[in-house]
Amino acid sequence: MRNVPPIIILGPTASGKSQLAIKLAKAIEGEIVNADAMQIYKGLDVGTGKLKPERWEGVRHHLLSFVEPDQSYSAGMYRKDCLKILKEIQGRGRVPVIVGGTGFYIRTLLKGLAEIPPIPQDLRKNINRLISLYGKEYFYRFLAFLDPVYSKKISINDKQRIERALEVILYSGKPFSKFFRDEMSREDAFTNIKIGLF
Repeated sequence: MRNVPPIIILGPTASGKSQLAIKLAKAIEGEIVNADAMQIYKGLDVGTGKLKPERWEGVRHHLLSFVEPDQSYSAGMYRKDCLKILKEIQGRGRVPVIVGGTGFYIRTLLKGLAEIPPIPQDLRKNINRLISLYGKEYFYRFLAFLDPVYSKKISINDKQRIERALEVILYSGKPFSKFFRDEMSREDAFTNIKIGLF
């Protein structure tokens, strides 16, 4: 099975991804790699669809229950850990079967992260202070004027995303949405087969 590229199974919770992944991994000498942001945490089993080890049917699983709930873990950290594990699995002559419902993790794995410049702390503090003073609704309208594409993707109540977009726009002079368009135009980091379940 050395010539089979990694297989990615995507879909919402309870769509049957885990069961399909186990059947597929058994048939093609594969190992499963988790791509669900909640299943990486220890103890978060209820409501995440995380299978218990006794239901793995002898198939090796990776990136499950390895982060403490009070620890922070980013998509960038996931990408680094996942790429390392994919290489190890392929080094054993086996096929990685990546399974998950977190599209951002899979997109980050395949495309990398948008290259957003680091924002100076004083700008960040000033924007935060102004939003607290005048309200997120006012600054959402300001964001809609500066970057109508991104503003349509977020809620008028999402203070954190409004703030993040404005700080990047004001510092870089570019629409926040442009960084993500550039990211999505990149080729996937590696050849893969995608299976989407609904």
